[in-house]
Amino acid sequence: MLDIDHFKAINDNFGHLTGDQTIQTTANIIKEHLKRPLDEVARYGGEEFVVLLPNTPLEGALIIAEQIRKAAANTDIIVAGTTIKFTLSAGVFSAVAEDVNKPSLFTDYADKALYHAKQTGRNRVVSYPLPD
Repeated sequence: MLDIDHFKAINDNFGHLTGDQTIQTTANIIKEHLKRPLDEVARYGGEEFVVLLPNTPLEGALIIAEQIRKAAANTDIIVAGTTIKFTLSAGVFSAVAEDVNKPSLFTDYADKALYHAKQTGRNRVVSYPLPD
């Protein structure tokens, strides 16, 4: 899961059109980093995205999340002559789906890792299980 850091401040300081542009730019950055036909990205709430990387081990998912995080940090959004910088935080979880009756398990664990990334400074990638 990925979340735009300080998104409310972007909306409050620059307006909702700039917020919308930030969401669109984030979606495009994520899509640029998905290489395989079954890799998917979806908006998962206001400024959150979920990325599905089937058959990807944790190490590979962390690499992709870090590449996306760095790309966002290096991207400028220019709206009406104003340059906006933004960052992303990410929570990563990887496992073999053994219980198809609990699909929320993946998003729950990824969300816990995302929350930890936000609480420990933002603009970072954290995996679940959480570091000590």
